[in-house]
Amino acid sequence: TPTQGFNIKSVQSEGFKLNVWDIGGQRKIRPYWRNYFDNTDILIYVIDSADVKRFEESGFELHELLSDEKEI
Repeated sequence: TPTQGFNIKSVQSEGFKLNVWDIGGQRKIRPYWRNYFDNTDILIYVIDSADVKRFEESGFELHELLSDEKEI
């Protein structure tokens, strides 16, 4: 199911701590995505492959994120 808002999970093991921020993709949330980029080492961008109608929109949003190098 699509994420509504955001979810946070932390996993800690020997030598590392992983914080996972699952941030929803609703249009009203997208302007806030960049607030979560500080101290980020990796970005995993997930789309709903069953929602073919949103492929183009999703590609545009990913392009916008990646085009702003200083953010990621």
